[in-house]
Order: sequence, then structure tokens, then C-alpha cells
Amino acid sequence: MSNLYGVIRGAAKTAATQRGHDRLEVVAASWRGSIRTEVLHRKNGDTAFNVYLEGWQNTPRPTLRPSSSQFAGGTLLASGVLYVDGTAQVIARESQTLVPLTPED
Repeated sequence: MSNLYGVIRGAAKTAATQRGHDRLEVVAASWRGSIRTEVLHRKNGDTAFNVYLEGWQNTPRPTLRPSSSQFAGGTLLASGVLYVDGTAQVIARESQTLVPLTPED
């Protein structure tokens, strides 16, 4: 049984779905850049997520002002955890320095 599920809605009449066991990644893009969301099933049962701002195709990554948390994969906008008990914690870029969450955190 999958731990993670994704749905994509666009011009098609029906939505496309995707399943994942430990990791699911979704990228939504325009010619000006993209947003990448990474969802991770953690060993303790919680679900972690990271949201990045990135470039698209040959377009460089957009620049955020003021300076932000830069990582090789893009600019980290937010991280958080959806806990097993139904509560959540979100860490926004503006609130503190971010480090991407991993399945082991």
C-alpha cells in the first residue's frame, strides 16, 4: 500500500494520479521558473515536505529578495511535517534559516 498520493489537474478532462512509498516529487512550471514540492514518508510515520523555487528548462532560477536559503536544487521556500497525530508544523522561509528535511530527520 502506498504512503503518498499525488493528483495533477490541468487541461485534460480527468486528473492524473501518482503514488509513492517513501518519496513523491511534483514540479509545476511556467517559462519563468518552477515550484518543486518534495513529500517524504519518514521512518516514524510522519510526512515531511520541502518546497523549492527553481529554474525551468534553460531559464535560470528566479531570484528572491531579500536573500534566501539557497541549495543546489533551488531556493528552499518552506519545510514542514504532517505528524501521525493529525497536527502539522510549517517553517516558512521568512521565519528562520531552513535546511531541507529528510526521511531520517
